Amino acid sequence: MRTDNISNSILDNFNKLSYLAKTNIKKVDENYKPLWGLKYKHNNIEGFVSEIGIIERGKAQININNGKLEKIKKPFFSTWKRTLSKINNMLNSMTENFSNKTVKQTQVNVLVFPEEAAKRISEIQKKLARK
Repeated sequence: MRTDNISNSILDNFNKLSYLAKTNIKKVDENYKPLWGLKYKHNNIEGFVSEIGIIERGKAQININNGKLEKIKKPFFSTWKRTLSKINNMLNSMTENFSNKTVKQTQVNVLVFPEEAAKRISEIQKKLARK
């Protein structure tokens, strides 16, 4: 039951970080979709949080899909409860120190095709697959 509370706290902290990161994104062009990523480094602890829901802290990794937490990887000699609480503490620290040097925001701009171009590419791909 305690793990559920930690998981809910992780989801809340991820949503807070997501809001903070989205407010600092600079839109380049309407054809580009900006994606944010946050790097964390403090006291030899490194972490990473991305917009697509990947959260890493050291050797531990979890994903957030559709508002649910997926446990992916943890250190061998650690329990999931301890791993999740360390990730939660990292996320808390990231929200508190968002504007400090401990958290660095990165941005990747992904080119997005208009719907017509995507349909055309799909048609060409089908034609090539038939040959």
